[in-house]
Amino acid sequence: MTMQAAMNTQAPTVGKLSREQGQDLLIESLGRVFIATSMYFDKPLNTQEAEIVGVEILNDYEMSNLKLEDIVVIIKEIKQSDIYGRLTANKIIKHIRSYWERRLKVAVSDSINNSQASKDGADMAERVKKTIALPDAQLKRVDYTRNQNKKYLK
Repeated sequence: MTMQAAMNTQAPTVGKLSREQGQDLLIESLGRVFIATSMYFDKPLNTQEAEIVGVEILNDYEMSNLKLEDIVVIIKEIKQSDIYGRLTANKIIKHIRSYWERRLKVAVSDSINNSQASKDGADMAERVKKTIALPDAQLKRVDYTRNQNKKYLK
């Protein structure tokens, strides 16, 4: 499972799951997942610490938009990371926040790429050829509009 695969799934978000299945059940489930992850480190999290992470995920608007697949990717990253010593709730939350920032950048990049691909086809040479084929009057009108707008951008 990768970040891209997690983003492209049609699964519900953690926030939606908490509304449908109940917040207590989801917090308990997330807590168990984080306890299991912490067993890879020096000392496992206790139940309260692990459930704090689940509560934090549900209470933060951005993190509640993560999917369970995102949580799986986060756990894989934590297990492969250079975290030394004990895995704490704070370290998990910091990693989730950094994951969210990276995920946003990937989502914006994907959106821009999809937008460019849908504009008159993805082939740049064809787009340039079509632009050159435009009537001279239309090209001048576009240039006039750009020059008119420049005075507002200063």
